Amino acid sequence: MPKVLVAAVPLLVSLALASGTPLITSVVPQPVVEGAMVTIFGTNFSPNPAANLVEFSAIIGGFVGSQTLPAEVVAGSLNSLTVIVPDFAFVPPDAIESPSPEGRVRVTVAGASSDFFPITFLVPGSNSLLQPLEEGIFSSNTEIETQFFILDNPWDWEAFYRGLISAQVPAPEPPAVSFSTNLVLVALLGQRPTGGYSISFVDAVLASGTLTVLVDITEPPDDALLIQAITSPYALALVPRGGVSRVVFAQALAEIELP
Repeated sequence: MPKVLVAAVPLLVSLALASGTPLITSVVPQPVVEGAMVTIFGTNFSPNPAANLVEFSAIIGGFVGSQTLPAEVVAGSLNSLTVIVPDFAFVPPDAIESPSPEGRVRVTVAGASSDFFPITFLVPGSNSLLQPLEEGIFSSNTEIETQFFILDNPWDWEAFYRGLISAQVPAPEPPAVSFSTNLVLVALLGQRPTGGYSISFVDAVLASGTLTVLVDITEPPDDALLIQAITSPYALALVPRGGVSRVVFAQALAEIELP
């Protein structure tokens, strides 16, 4: 089973000060997703997140109007910024001129701005490679932390699935999967004290060997009437395996390298 690499947002403490005009060299991952975290790499950023103005802009159709919006900066250093992509209010996929709208991003520090750096947006449902397989709120997973896996062969798949639903009687058979052409994506939210929690795969887009997967996690509102039972939500989905060398779960900042 491929190893899961979870990228945590570090606490960055530095007395160094940015000097000169900011320069963006890359934005990871791409395509970017509204509401997801991305990392901007470059030079002459400020280690103080509040001192960096990061702006995302749309440059073609696919948005309600033409906008430039500021992003929330979560963490910063002289050479990288972790930010949350702003919400551009995409129009429905069938009205979008391009399935992967283009955009740009720039960084301003102390009045000095970088050049706009080109990016591509992932529009949920516009050009998806994702085929949902199964979702549920009751599983045998007893871990608390959210986890992601990729299964690439029938032996791991059968063992994993039988373990996942081992509490169900009678236990269903694993869904049929052709691993010559597909991979199985697995998302385990972790145990939760009540109902009202869920996890699901929303979209997947392949670019330059990187499959970007959009994950949606739902939590119940404070005043909701909930099932008073321990739940352990999960989601399973299929994606084509051709051309995939890395999978990025965008909202969770989790990455999986494939052999």
